[in-house]
Amino acid sequence: ITSLGSNDDGYSIYIHSNAELQSLTGLAGLQGKLSGSLSIENNSKLVSLQGLEGIVSLGSNTDGYSIGISSNPELRSLTGLAGLQGNLSGLLWIQDNAKLVSLQGLQGITSLGSSDDGYSIYIDGNMELRNLAGLAGLQGNLSGGLFIENNTKLVSLQG
Repeated sequence: ITSLGSNDDGYSIYIHSNAELQSLTGLAGLQGKLSGSLSIENNSKLVSLQGLEGIVSLGSNTDGYSIGISSNPELRSLTGLAGLQGNLSGLLWIQDNAKLVSLQGLQGITSLGSSDDGYSIYIDGNMELRNLAGLAGLQGNLSGGLFIENNTKLVSLQG
């Protein structure tokens, strides 16, 4: 697969509730811009997002989310998203990824839109997250709110 459109709900990639999934490297052929959002949730054994490096841009889904990464208890790294560049039209949502240490891989994102509920960034319950340095590429104004909660090892908002 080298390209994807999106479904009626605006998802280009929707990977949810795959108890044994450990890798996304089967998607390594994807290149360029995706018209919809990326949603990766509740994959018990997924360790990284390697395989998504060729994606340079994302749209958003009907709720205004561009990236949703949630409830992947073994996920340690977002570096598979390092190909993303420029503006994302929707929310960046990172929640309940117990072993996620950093947001490295997101540094190419320069601006974010917002979701239907008014957020641009939502980061919650990532117990090992230490800082927001992976967001250092963001520039200018965010169109929505910033929500950061329950990241127990977060020591710096620098980023």
